[in-house]
Amino acid sequence: MSLSYQTVRDADLKPFSEAVAKWRLLPGQFDTIADSFRNDVAKGLRDSDWEGDAADAAFAKLDTVQKQLKAASDEAKDIHQLLDSALQALSSAQRRLKDIAAEVTENGKLTLSADGVVSLDQARVPDEHAAALQKSYQDVVRGYNDGIRQALADATEADTALNWALTQDHNGRSRGFDADMYRSVAEAQRDRRQAARDVKTATEIAALGADATDKQLTQLNTILSRREGDPYFAERFTTALGPSGTLNFWRNVADKEHLGDDRRATLQQMQKSLGRTLATASHSDSKAMREWKKDVIALGDDLVMSEDTAAGRTSTTFGFQVMSSLLRNGQYDTDFLNDYGKALLAYEKDQGGPGVWTPTNERARLNLSGSDWGNDPMVGYMEALGRNSDAAQDLFHSKAWDNFDYEKPPAEQMDSDLKYLLTEREWPHDPVSGKEADRGYGYDELGHALEAATLGRPYDRPDLGLLRNATTANVMEQVISATYSDSELIDKRFGISNSFAHMGAGYIDDLDRSLSNFGDAKHGEEIRDKAFGHVNQKGEPTPGHITVTHENAQDFLRRIGGHEGAHEILSAAQFNYTLDRIKTYPDSNAEASLILETGAKVHGILDQARISDINDSYTEKSEEADRKLAEAAEWKKFCFSEGLGVTAGVVTLPFGGPTTSAGVAFAVPAVVDGITGALDTNFGIDVERQLKENEADFQQQEEDERKNFVSAGRRMAMAPLDAYISAANLRDDDPWIGTVDIEAYYNVGDNETDQIGKE
Repeated sequence: MSLSYQTVRDADLKPFSEAVAKWRLLPGQFDTIADSFRNDVAKGLRDSDWEGDAADAAFAKLDTVQKQLKAASDEAKDIHQLLDSALQALSSAQRRLKDIAAEVTENGKLTLSADGVVSLDQARVPDEHAAALQKSYQDVVRGYNDGIRQALADATEADTALNWALTQDHNGRSRGFDADMYRSVAEAQRDRRQAARDVKTATEIAALGADATDKQLTQLNTILSRREGDPYFAERFTTALGPSGTLNFWRNVADKEHLGDDRRATLQQMQKSLGRTLATASHSDSKAMREWKKDVIALGDDLVMSEDTAAGRTSTTFGFQVMSSLLRNGQYDTDFLNDYGKALLAYEKDQGGPGVWTPTNERARLNLSGSDWGNDPMVGYMEALGRNSDAAQDLFHSKAWDNFDYEKPPAEQMDSDLKYLLTEREWPHDPVSGKEADRGYGYDELGHALEAATLGRPYDRPDLGLLRNATTANVMEQVISATYSDSELIDKRFGISNSFAHMGAGYIDDLDRSLSNFGDAKHGEEIRDKAFGHVNQKGEPTPGHITVTHENAQDFLRRIGGHEGAHEILSAAQFNYTLDRIKTYPDSNAEASLILETGAKVHGILDQARISDINDSYTEKSEEADRKLAEAAEWKKFCFSEGLGVTAGVVTLPFGGPTTSAGVAFAVPAVVDGITGALDTNFGIDVERQLKENEADFQQQEEDERKNFVSAGRRMAMAPLDAYISAANLRDDDPWIGTVDIEAYYNVGDNETDQIGKE
């Protein structure tokens, strides 16, 4: 869209100029920070005698920070040059317009309209001279008008190129600063013109569908991968392909039984890059994209038959099935996901349930990565919600739950969609050949959607910490209630337990608060609120908390904590939360006691839950049961020695113990923030140092594997108290120590869980 004459002529470029001046200073500020970090932080640690795995990990993080500071400085330099280039172009265009206006005014026989058109001023020219003057001024007028048009074109080009450049991220999905930014308007203009050519090429290849050669699909995949985050490219490619063209393309290229290895690999990547491209486009509010989004939803219940001649089979697919396979990647627009979900759920319920998606035994192949073929569109939609917390919260929030009526059953007050998806829906089994038999139901993806809804951020971004609010807490309370109401809810949904563990870790503070209140008593509320952060230092309520009964909290941890993987996540969350929380209480008091004892109780609950699950799954005295207990014990030792503390509320563990490189990261409630107040840093360092010194005792081996697991669990529960006592320089005869009974509370958690499990 071209800038108008008045817009360019009257633009106040002073704020822009001031911004450019500030950007000129920013690289130097980053360089100063980098120098300070290198000399005041990194150098001291590197020159110390710190050695071992923890030191190596810390030094690697220091290197990462220094590289990011350098990249930040470089990016700031690039942005300054880009902004300065745009400012010069806009200033030049404005100056030319003003110069022409001044010359026209000075001439006396010409006039300049409000729209920027120069012409002979007929009012100032006698009729008898009009024709002659018109002819003599023809070239002058044309020259002025050409100059105005060129100035406006230059300003529009600069403005468009700048806008486009600032929406680009050469990092792609990589996090951190980008040291490869555009340095001038001219650079941005060249690449934007290339983006337009890429739209044409990509659209032409996509139009070929299944007839596209491997080479052409590879070319298309390369373009999409490079441009998937570019709003300009994404919108133009998406609208050029059209809703029907988008669905037909993916259905025709993906739904083939016999794909060569190279073509399959290309299409697996293309499913991701195409989905991310569509996701980028979905955020546009242009008329063309509004129509595209409306139409692609309308095509959801259209049934189309596709034929795989090479395999001699035909399959029928709905638009919802195809589109949902493309929703699995990228962060789609919230309103679009809301509208899409309403239509999808309404159609499925109107048709009598999920059986509508697989009316015959012949299944389409729409999802080329993962454990299912994509025939259940609800799976892809859940994955999309997992990457858009706002949409997930919108879907699962219950207004009735906000005004809970204790006279009515909780199930009647749950959100109807959450109740349907979590407790009522019979999820179709759509396993990929060769995958685990229990996979292919979509329970992993359902878990991802619930993580996003309860933790306030995409399920795969634990680095963002926790963004809890009243709505996320609303959904979490519903989930805990549903788990309590159905003793088999987790066991029947293979793959969902880890997501529930992440959710439990995200609310471990509130679960602790409930578990510290046996019998749900009213007294002691003030100390519980302080101990577990329900109020800040001023006594004001903090947001985003759940309120559940002691029994519900214990039941949730017992049902989740027995599962392999989930047990590790929750144990680590509790260990780190207790350790982090006691750092805020350097003066031993009732709050510190409550934090430590409740932490021990939770460890008792989790350990008994894991033992019970292993005994239920295997013969109690079998070698396999002992092996599972040994693995759990070894993991606890590793967590103790390597998983100390949290960074910005995020815990990272190598899953399964110290012998595996696969990692899992999750967030726990951060103790230090603007709400809860400051942390005594020196005391916190002392706590961690004492914990590290106690590590050698913790690492001793036990011959009997079952005792090894129990012993490791007890030591894990006791470790924060030992570290606290040493860091606080408490004498053995200090009266406060005698009031803290870790053993009793660990056994309470163990015994209560064992008791409930036998009921």
